[in-house]
Amino acid sequence: MVAYLSRIELRRQWRTLALLAVVVALVTGTVLAALAGARRSSSAFDRYLAEVDIPDVLAFGDPASLAPIADLPFVEAAPTLDILATSPVAAGEDFVPFAVSLDGAIPRDYFRLPVIEGRRADPRQALEVEIGERTARRLGVGVGDRLELQSYTAALAAQLGGPDAPRPDGPRIGLRVVGIVRDPGDIGARESDLTLTFLTPAFRDRYSPAQVGSLSRGVWVVLRHPGDDTRLAA
Repeated sequence: MVAYLSRIELRRQWRTLALLAVVVALVTGTVLAALAGARRSSSAFDRYLAEVDIPDVLAFGDPASLAPIADLPFVEAAPTLDILATSPVAAGEDFVPFAVSLDGAIPRDYFRLPVIEGRRADPRQALEVEIGERTARRLGVGVGDRLELQSYTAALAAQLGGPDAPRPDGPRIGLRVVGIVRDPGDIGARESDLTLTFLTPAFRDRYSPAQVGSLSRGVWVVLRHPGDDTRLAA
């Protein structure tokens, strides 16, 4: 069973977009739980889960409150990620979240989505990206296409939850789509449900947090034993 924990301890003006980020986790968790129940005897689905190696809990919150999770005795690993203050130009007003794994563990070690077309993004290349099937359809892009992001600096990202939506003030970023992958939500979710796209670790080397801000910090928790998510929530 996949469980998700959200700890929203962000400043008030971040709350709106941070909650949208948590929806990504909830959608994925719901899809996986439904599929696991409906196809419990399916070896194909079991192989999919084994290949993807999905962590057990996704926690969002203030970095200081998330840091101790990695030291809990029942936690095997706790790779960190940032939800970036970016938006695909082609998405218009829709929220299409992009994230970056701060230690490179995702998708190197966890959440390794199977490649349907093309190849995986090279972690040394800041502008390569692999995206899910629904996201590709939603944005109208395929392998070899350019995907343009608009971004917000850290200073402006702190204002994104306010009543007035500011114009992007960060760099305009041209990504190259090198692969299409199959997200858990691609199997059974609605086309409108959110997905989470990861950029490479090299992206953060090229664009500092000041240049491209963060909406929220997350920790993807890998538990030592099934069922320990209740201990984490406590």
